[in-house]
Parts: sequence; structure tokens; C-alpha cells
Amino acid sequence: MQTSNAAIFPVMVMKTFWSRLLLVVFLSVFLIVQAGCEMAGTTTETEPADKADTLGPIDTLLVGPTWQFVAFEETDGDTAEVRPQCKRLREWSWPTPPFFHSANFQTTPADSARTHSEGGCFSSQSEFRCMRVYGERNEAFLTYQLDMENSVGGGALGIQFQVHTAVNVPDDSKEPEFFDALEAATRYNVDGDRLRVSYGEGKALLFADAETFCNE
Repeated sequence: MQTSNAAIFPVMVMKTFWSRLLLVVFLSVFLIVQAGCEMAGTTTETEPADKADTLGPIDTLLVGPTWQFVAFEETDGDTAEVRPQCKRLREWSWPTPPFFHSANFQTTPADSARTHSEGGCFSSQSEFRCMRVYGERNEAFLTYQLDMENSVGGGALGIQFQVHTAVNVPDDSKEPEFFDALEAATRYNVDGDRLRVSYGEGKALLFADAETFCNE
């Protein structure tokens, strides 16, 4: 028995219709998914700018210098000098070894460089910046934050320790007290080549710019 061409033609038309319909549906779904991915990508790209807004200001008088720790200032105004001063940690294999009891405030955001060689401070706190401190035997990586309302040269200051080496120090070393005072910091003031970091009840750490102080 033979099937006429007239009977076959409607079947072919129906198959072609459904094939085209499925193709249209597939393309529509693909375009919708692609548009969604592009929108998600746009949202992700705006996040760094929003994160940057959480960083505190940069004080050009505070960052840059190596601050040599000079003395503890007590509540009654008396000071106790810390020794040694302007002495470098010779056992460090750096081209220019750092000073004993010194601090350096950096502009590097805490979460932008995660390794030692990149100047990182081992923190994911996007609202803090990096800080390097040396004691009598140990090196510490810290983060610090300035208040948005600070004026240049002084204002509120917050410091947090992230990680530090753990080399034993002499019993009479001031390094533990120095580190503890830094972590308790509440305010700072820069006056010329001098830095005063307040902590506790009326106490302060007194620093001097090592470049001038150690070459006097």
C-alpha cells in the first residue's frame, strides 16, 4: 500500500513547526541566563569601590616616618626612657635593619596584600591599614584605623595586633609593655618630628622621627 504525497506533507510541516518552536524556546532561555550572568558580574565589579569607602583617612604626617620609641609617659607626667635607642637589630638580614622599639604606619589596606613580601599585615579587615612594629627581639604585624573625623596630625586611633614572632626577651625588657600599650591606643598627636600615642588613663607612648632623632 502506497502513501500519497498529500498525506506525508502535513506531517513534515508539523515536525518542522515543533522543531522551530523548541529552537525558539531554547534560544530564549539561553538569552535570559546570559543576561542574568552579566547583571551578576556588574554587581561584583562595584564591590571594591564600596569596600574602599570603609577605609579611614590617610594622615600624611603619621605615615612614612620610622617612629623611634623614646619613652613611656605616666599619668602624672613623669617619663621613663626606654633603651636602647637608635640601635638597629643587626641580626636581621635586611639591607637596612630596623630599629629596636620602632613603628611604621603604612597606607596599605589590610586586606590588599596578604604576604610578608607584599607588605601585608595578615588581616582581612577592609577598614584597617597595615602597620609594622619592632620590639627588642620581635617583629609584629598590626592593623590601625583612624577616625573619619580626624584632622591632619591627630585624632582617634585604634590598633590591633594580628601576628608577631615569639622570640624570648630578657626579664627586664620593655617590649611586652610596649606592645600592650600600642594595642590599648586611643588617640595620637604629631607635633613636628614627635609622635604621642595615648593609651589607658592619661598614659602615652612618646616617639621621635628616627631620621632626625637618630642623626642628632
